[in-house]
Amino acid sequence: MLFLVLLGLLILLIVLVAIYVSLQRKSKSIEVEDGTVVTFKSLQAIIANKSTSNQELNRTVDTLVEQYNKIGEGQHDFTYYASMIESLCIHPNTDSKMILRFQKALIKANPRFKDQIEKTLKLGLSERK
Repeated sequence: MLFLVLLGLLILLIVLVAIYVSLQRKSKSIEVEDGTVVTFKSLQAIIANKSTSNQELNRTVDTLVEQYNKIGEGQHDFTYYASMIESLCIHPNTDSKMILRFQKALIKANPRFKDQIEKTLKLGLSERK
């Protein structure tokens, strides 16, 4: 009899853990996909906004690194990335790890822009207060 009670409690525990894990996965996907379409311009606006939190900046940099890391002519040429690097450098809620992660990812994806990226980074860091 005691064995059956313990077995029942074990099964109940497994079911509760499964429910908890599935709820965690759903809440993460809601945060990422809250119904808004993420565009290059919206990511630029998030970085330019001085009231953006460190956590939001990290998510924005992650998205840029994953989806928009290729510098190309036309719509996403280097001037857009240069302004984002400078804005990120002088943003009050940024940190050095985030800036370096963004710089390294851009250089890795665009080795021909390495000198320009590093020059822009130096300019941005010199403007930092």
